[in-house]
Amino acid sequence: DPEFKHDLTRRIARLVARFAPDRRWHIDTFVELLLKGGGYVADEEGRAFIQLVTATPDLQGYAGRALYRTASDTWRTHYQVAAVAAWVLGEYGDVVVARGNRVVNEAELVVSPRDVVSLLQSMLADVHSPAP
Repeated sequence: DPEFKHDLTRRIARLVARFAPDRRWHIDTFVELLLKGGGYVADEEGRAFIQLVTATPDLQGYAGRALYRTASDTWRTHYQVAAVAAWVLGEYGDVVVARGNRVVNEAELVVSPRDVVSLLQSMLADVHSPAP
């Protein structure tokens, strides 16, 4: 039932926001929710996540790299992943590609400016992307 899935992802997102032990866990868990919840994640939840990233300068690069990793494989089938990743990568691409802002135990991922631009161009050029 699609309505149940929309409601379930909304409730999970709110629980994650309310009970997250720290912001890194919140970012990791929400990216996982975007991946598994797909189109059932509401725009409102995506905007709340973007606000979290905006309010957490020390994790903007980390969040961007996590979204880059996820979006590289799934943006064609997960609209909300594409929407959130495009915004974060567009806004914080400079810190995503910077090498001096890695967090402890972050998975190694080297992202170049060309990689970010290429992914964003692919998203924008896709004929299946919803019109603005």
